[in-house]
Amino acid sequence: MSWTDRDLTTLAAAATGTPQYYLRGPLIAFWTSDGNRHVTYVGTDTNLHQFLVDPLVRDTDLTNVGGVSLPVPALTGYVAPDGSQYIYYIDRARTLYELTAAPGSAWTETNLTTVTGAAPPNPVSRLSGWWSHDGTRRVVYVDQSGHVRLLWLRPGHTWSESDLIALTGAPRAQYDASLAGYSKVDGSQHVAYLGVGGHIHELRAGHSWEAADLTVQAHAAIGRHRRRSEERFRLPLARGRASLTGRWHGAEPSEPRTPIVIRSSIVCAPRRPRVAWRSTSSSIGSRRR
Repeated sequence: MSWTDRDLTTLAAAATGTPQYYLRGPLIAFWTSDGNRHVTYVGTDTNLHQFLVDPLVRDTDLTNVGGVSLPVPALTGYVAPDGSQYIYYIDRARTLYELTAAPGSAWTETNLTTVTGAAPPNPVSRLSGWWSHDGTRRVVYVDQSGHVRLLWLRPGHTWSESDLIALTGAPRAQYDASLAGYSKVDGSQHVAYLGVGGHIHELRAGHSWEAADLTVQAHAAIGRHRRRSEERFRLPLARGRASLTGRWHGAEPSEPRTPIVIRSSIVCAPRRPRVAWRSTSSSIGSRRR
């Protein structure tokens, strides 16, 4: 199977007059279980558009559907197992919105900043949203103080908000820090972000939230790797009369270690001194002690 190219903007514009992609705007894409592909972007008309490829290309102006206030500096989204689409964006008024559409249903909009009462995102905040196996929806962003904020909605409950920096004591995020959040099959939640010190940090929750500096942990692992790879050995041979000196190859504990010989040496046995003696026949000889 080989790659093919399709100009979705041209194909959609031929039918609906779709505007061009706004070059400095965000773009996301995902696939739904019905086999359709969805591409959401900001157009040159500063509206939020979505292409539906099925395989014809159709355009929906989500601005007219949900009353989006643009331009949009941040955008993220995903599809739930039931085929429902969820799109999150921040508008120029620093308000976080959620757009949702179940299969065969119209789009609806929720102002998450108003519903949760959470601190608004900073003007250049990124977004990351994900769905968990228990049906919980989550989205994270960085506020004006550099705190990573989590908004989540469990089935049958209302939206809630947490300040993950305050909960864990982790360093603040950079103003325009990249964010990535996800859920594992064991139900644990993970958020990675770039801190003010240039380190990558992870916030994770099993029973409670905790923080880890992944950059420090990676450097420590590299140090262990180097120390282990620099271990030397000296192997005596032939009852101590020869030896091999080298280092081990294979620094990780799970790796089989093989020796790399650096130097070999031969230790010669000391020669026993000769002593002179005179025989009764007046001849002179020598022998070893």
